Amino acid sequence: MLHRTRILFYALDVDPERTSSLGIFHYTRNLLKAISKQPYPGFEIYVLTTQKAAQVLMPKDPPTWIRVVVHGRDYGSGMKRLWADHILSIYYCAHLNVDAVFFPKGWIPLTPIANCKVITTMHDQMHQHYRTCYPSYYSKFRLFYWRLLSNRSLKRSNCILTVSEFSRTKLLHMRPQASNAIHVVHEGPGIECTTNCTEKNTSDSLLVIGSRLPHKQTHDTLQRLDLYLQDSPKTFSVRVIGLNSWPSEWGPPPKGTIQFLGRVDDQRLSEEYTRASLLVFLSDMEGFGMPLLEALGHNTAICYRGGHAAEDIFKNIPGRWDGQDQNSFVEAMEAALKMNTIEIQEHYQRIKQNANWTHSARHHIKFMKAELSLPLLHNKIRETPPATFPVKYKSKRPLVILQLFNHYLKPGGEATSVDRIASHLQSAGHQVVRYHRFSAEWADLGAPFMPVQAFRMFRNSEVLNEIREVHDKIKPDIWVLHNIQPIISLSIYKLARELDVPIVQWLHNYRPISPSGTLYANNRLLKPSDPLLTIKEILAGSWRNSRIQTAANAIGLKWCFTRGHFTSVKAWVPVSKRMRDIFLESKKLPSNRIHTIRHAWDMHSNIPDPLEGQYFLFIGRTLTSKGIGFLIDLFALNELQDCKLIIAGDGEDRAHWEARSTENITWVGWVEQKQKSKLLSECIAVLFPSLWDEPLSTIAYEAYEHSKPLICSNSGGMPEVIVDKKTGFLLAPEESKEWIVAICRLYQNKEEAAQMGREGHAWLNSHVTLDLWNERFDEVISTFYPSTNTENDS
Repeated sequence: MLHRTRILFYALDVDPERTSSLGIFHYTRNLLKAISKQPYPGFEIYVLTTQKAAQVLMPKDPPTWIRVVVHGRDYGSGMKRLWADHILSIYYCAHLNVDAVFFPKGWIPLTPIANCKVITTMHDQMHQHYRTCYPSYYSKFRLFYWRLLSNRSLKRSNCILTVSEFSRTKLLHMRPQASNAIHVVHEGPGIECTTNCTEKNTSDSLLVIGSRLPHKQTHDTLQRLDLYLQDSPKTFSVRVIGLNSWPSEWGPPPKGTIQFLGRVDDQRLSEEYTRASLLVFLSDMEGFGMPLLEALGHNTAICYRGGHAAEDIFKNIPGRWDGQDQNSFVEAMEAALKMNTIEIQEHYQRIKQNANWTHSARHHIKFMKAELSLPLLHNKIRETPPATFPVKYKSKRPLVILQLFNHYLKPGGEATSVDRIASHLQSAGHQVVRYHRFSAEWADLGAPFMPVQAFRMFRNSEVLNEIREVHDKIKPDIWVLHNIQPIISLSIYKLARELDVPIVQWLHNYRPISPSGTLYANNRLLKPSDPLLTIKEILAGSWRNSRIQTAANAIGLKWCFTRGHFTSVKAWVPVSKRMRDIFLESKKLPSNRIHTIRHAWDMHSNIPDPLEGQYFLFIGRTLTSKGIGFLIDLFALNELQDCKLIIAGDGEDRAHWEARSTENITWVGWVEQKQKSKLLSECIAVLFPSLWDEPLSTIAYEAYEHSKPLICSNSGGMPEVIVDKKTGFLLAPEESKEWIVAICRLYQNKEEAAQMGREGHAWLNSHVTLDLWNERFDEVISTFYPSTNTENDS
């Protein structure tokens, strides 16, 4: 049963027009937007804000579990803000009967909030910096008030989030006892960074984000830039955002020309970043440094002061000023201006891996759920993605289908296939309800102890009860299962027998005849008929690199066989003929229940002639069994030193192999669809050196859709979708000479690679159709649902 818990998102004190904390405003706005794009997290969010702020804070078309509560028009400053922070916040916690309250600005009320967890984001400890460096800028009362509220937040908050390791260190100086409650979650950029520039901007504009606040050091920045420009052989213009003119309290202005632009909107700010050659940002105290990330995202170099959060967020980027003299400032400027677009974007992509709003939203939800003692998972009942492609075939016997899937700890191709299968079935007229769980639930906060996990791999009563509840509600005709381990548990087959519901088990690997699913142990393939197969995998620890977990899984699978629980499976569906042959050879599953349904594919667009590639590409889970170690060793050889390899993916073995990589190998981690498409479009060919009998990877379909060939191991189901020497090369696994010859051949003859890609695209258009796939599914269902009519009246 899904939890219906409430969290109050306090934003009454946000004033987008007058706030001097634009970074916190951007943080609040972008966090809400990113959270709204996440699946239902198991709780509702009530955003308490003003009528004025709601127009700019709230995301467009928020999900039903995010609601806005509007109170008044202006609580951004003065006595109104004190009233809102210390009285109205407490009132609404009680009035809305919330279970937790989140303060994105970092300060909580002086009065305790009864029966309510408190979560806060403390971005920095600016009051400490002002007490030390600028004691006369603010009144003693104001500094005392800041310190009082900061101490209270540190003492009374159940969970404290901050945006950098630097800020966490500062917070711990104030209260070391809070070490277990303080967690770092990076921000993303304040505005969208969507530039498609391929060349660095060479304009004569230097950009400054200005402020009267002394820690921003705008006065000093402009003075130093004036001295720099007096000696520079190149003429630059200085453009200042945030100030309308030179403040009179700063004394005489510099002699050089300075353009003051005042406060600008997001679009104008993006334009200014894009036109500038350099952002000069010499603030002496930042919790994160959002403008620096925004500049990099617009292909703009940065000159920044070290010594605060920039030290751990933007380290190793040219342009760091040590804060000493003018000479060192000039050196930092020159180093930054020498950066090219590729260097800037490499730094941006490195930082963006952790500093993005999707990452931030997921971690905020994670910590909120931990404080509320909710299961740490995405929503279990998931919407079926709509079909985005034309479908003619409609089933004559539409079914209600419950799809069950346990996501792996690291993302991979099976999860994408599961989504696609649900969409395909729905397109033919079936109703698909999806119940998904995540292995990350047992690798995160609140996870059960290992002995409990081991027991629940066999029988997870909580999950089984939820599935029974869903089953009783929707009354499905069949269940479609994919991976169900470890959280859904092996007892799902027993439950199906009790409910008398037939199972269609999609086979994406070689489980249940192989505990690991790979038929692979000690760097060699195992025969499915080998009577010692299970013993060999246990001794090798082939599942999760653990003998204990492999043995536990093997015992569970044996239990299902001996107790007859697998009889609830009416159809086993391998995704290739080779895979079916392997299961037949094992003689553990009834031959009349094993049916091949090869993946279909959604052709999203007609890809034009391929771009001339500059690198080879590996996409997938970075596991030893996928041949990642073979690739690392291969590209270290002299024959391939001129060839570049990009590795896109993640996995348990990544750290080991990344440490062994040579300079011609670049790791980019797991990539989303847009970035994946770009990588595929610009590569020479896709490499797939799998060492095990890969059932049928859809990476072949993805490569063909982008008119790219494959160089692939001649094993598993891959020879069924690759035409050797026409759409790619089929090579013996781990035969270095063959792989070197094939890679060098395509590297030296880009036109041959392009022709192979065109052949692959044509093969995909003619051999893979959704109508045939749905018709084949109905044929399989008819073997145990005789009433299913597979004739199509279209």
